[in-house]
Amino acid sequence: MKIFNKHGFGLTAVCMALGMGSAQAAINPGTQAQQTSGEMFLSVYDVDNATTYGIDLATTVNDFTDNIANGTSYTWNLGPRWANFIANATGELQWNVLGSNYYTAVSLLDPHYGILVSQTNISDLREADKLLVQVSQLQGQTTGVKNQALALNQALPNSTPIVTPGKTKLTDYAANWDLTTTNSNAFSEEGGIGLFQASAYLYADGTEHTNFFGENDETVRMLFWHTGSTPGTTTNSQANFDFMPGYMSLDIASGTLNWNYVTAVPLPGAAWMFLGGLLSLLRFTNRSRQSVQA
Repeated sequence: MKIFNKHGFGLTAVCMALGMGSAQAAINPGTQAQQTSGEMFLSVYDVDNATTYGIDLATTVNDFTDNIANGTSYTWNLGPRWANFIANATGELQWNVLGSNYYTAVSLLDPHYGILVSQTNISDLREADKLLVQVSQLQGQTTGVKNQALALNQALPNSTPIVTPGKTKLTDYAANWDLTTTNSNAFSEEGGIGLFQASAYLYADGTEHTNFFGENDETVRMLFWHTGSTPGTTTNSQANFDFMPGYMSLDIASGTLNWNYVTAVPLPGAAWMFLGGLLSLLRFTNRSRQSVQA
């Protein structure tokens, strides 16, 4: 059952109804042997009740980085357990969105090896320089994201139906799921990465959560942290960041996760003319100095 709908349109009610009886399945972290991309997942943590809501977003990391993040806004409808989770939630909620292409035998120049991670969308971090990370570090952090997915998979009930013969609930990726769990390992504020703040914060009653000098801290931006020569530039030892052009927002009332695509704002013509004139002036000044020195 797909719970993923373009532009927020689609079969929200149908998805909610079918979700109760649909087969559940594990998050696919991506495998080298089958050349499959890992799936994205959302985790929401109710701090007061120590309860995690998790959902397989039925969207691969490759689909997001190659298509969704670079052209339009999208909406994922949360599953049938969301309504009960949020009705019982109190106080602060923490949430993040992660995905891992966990290729265990990947070439260092394979751009598919890496992780899609959320990061708090505040100016202090938004304007920061890209983190310079070695490929050896990226391998460890990819494992961190995989471990959070595994913890959610392990929280699936033993009665989880098996869709694919010969698979287990931890390795059957044929269907999608949502769940709530009090497993203490099911949520990691840093997403198992530990280098920056992967989680955003909001209150269960829908009021804005403010911190970091009073800025609204309810949205996250998405980063693709990977090896490979494309997209971007990297070497065998240097991992690469790609910042996705937009941000994620979690809408409590509608039970949706939203990717808000934001196009780059081009500089107006007057700005280009000003920059052109400034460069010409600097070139003229440099030539004049050279003439005087001669």
